[in-house]
Amino acid sequence: YSNWGAGAALGVVLLAVTLALLGLFQWLLGARATGVWSSR
Repeated sequence: YSNWGAGAALGVVLLAVTLALLGLFQWLLGARATGVWSSR
């Protein structure tokens, strides 16, 4: 067990979660934008 390894793993997990949330947020905004455009 190494503290550096745990820190690196935690950093990778946090980075993956952040990227996933950003992607989901962008997808939701894109879906809302296309919904608004198609409703006009």
